[in-house]
Amino acid sequence: MDGRDISAGCVGMVKGICNPIKLARQVMERTDHVLIVSEGANKFAKLSKMHIARNIPSQQSLNKYNDIEWSLKNRWKKNSNLIWMDQNNQHFGTVGAVAIDKEGNVASGAYTGDRWLKMSGRVGDSAVIGGGFYADNNSGAACATGNGEYIMRVFMCKYACDQMQNNSALLSSKRSITLLTKKIWKKYRRNNRG
Repeated sequence: MDGRDISAGCVGMVKGICNPIKLARQVMERTDHVLIVSEGANKFAKLSKMHIARNIPSQQSLNKYNDIEWSLKNRWKKNSNLIWMDQNNQHFGTVGAVAIDKEGNVASGAYTGDRWLKMSGRVGDSAVIGGGFYADNNSGAACATGNGEYIMRVFMCKYACDQMQNNSALLSSKRSITLLTKKIWKKYRRNNRG
């Protein structure tokens, strides 16, 4: 997302794209769309001459990885506690970045390998403007990582940028995390009563 004019490009549910964030930039720069997903994103990648990997891991490789990960988790229980109460979200791989140039223009981007064992068709917060990333020269730029379902519900990065209009980036990020934590904790307590 480019904070100068809040232009943005997003892709989701892509397979075999080596650099999905580069494809998202192509969406921003070469189309009048903001979000392209699934087969449409893959077709756009081919039109854009993006490199498409052919070596997607086999089910056997994924099973082996899961066995090793499960073994290590059980062996090192003390170190495998997750921040989130939802114990099904154990595979995180989000990378996000914000930048500011010498003229004060801000930008933000995020990429994720997504969570495992998700429902078919699920798009996470990394592809949602305001949820997983946001940039506006009038306020700032932000990106997030964690449980995307919660991040999207509170529009976390847009909230953080709105807070930066009157507060420091540090205070704004703390307020955003506090908002998210309160909402999660309230839901967690409600779902685990009795």
